Amino acid sequence: MRVVFDTNILVSFAIRPNTNFQRIFDYVAEHGVSLVSDETIGELLDVLSRNKFRRYIPLDQSLEYVARYAAISEHTSIVDQVVACRDPDDDRFLSLAVAGGANCIIAGDQHLVEMMEFRSIPIYRPAEFARLFVR
Repeated sequence: MRVVFDTNILVSFAIRPNTNFQRIFDYVAEHGVSLVSDETIGELLDVLSRNKFRRYIPLDQSLEYVARYAAISEHTSIVDQVVACRDPDDDRFLSLAVAGGANCIIAGDQHLVEMMEFRSIPIYRPAEFARLFVR
């Protein structure tokens, strides 16, 4: 299984680790791979470097989290930039999913979730993904 996680999900897990997210990440690690691109890793780094997150996670731990996530993920180069989401910033996840041959996107971002799917790639909320796949 080839999965794209949006930044919202990754940030939520970084600042408030919980067993539900851990079960999803463990499932993906056991049954496939998570996909990243320069753009998605850059956004994750940018978001977790913001001062407003310091009360949840120190900067050095944020940087380590991003580095670890990038290291365990499959890096994918984006060839064609997709323009399809109401929020243009979220097109990076659609582009990654297409370029990486993703089986699904797991998102917390409303603009992505409301699409439900893109080019036959389903877009799931974490709880929905867990209900369908994680036992």
